Amino acid sequence: MTLTESFAMWPGSSVSGLYLSHPESFYFGVGKIERDQVEDYAARKAMTVAEIERWLAPVLNYIPSQDGAKQPLIAPAATPANDEASRELAAHPPGCACAVHLAWRKKAVGAG
Repeated sequence: MTLTESFAMWPGSSVSGLYLSHPESFYFGVGKIERDQVEDYAARKAMTVAEIERWLAPVLNYIPSQDGAKQPLIAPAATPANDEASRELAAHPPGCACAVHLAWRKKAVGAG
């Protein structure tokens, strides 16, 4: 195993790490990124919000707008994405921002 000039491990299948353990330690999930976080990051990186949204698209907790303006949540359409989702969607209020609705809306607008 070697390091490249950009400090990547070669070959790519190499794995290395330092693992520390404690009986009270635990793993935690990191949530999706909101628009205010994207705007702050874009300002710090001197990039446009659209560029940042493009790079972070898989972890955004909202649907990026085409023109960069803030976009309200889209109410789910009457026809669900599939039969399984229809039972899940029916239990939520219109305009709900849960993961099920967000994934359905992203699919509906072709964003993911």
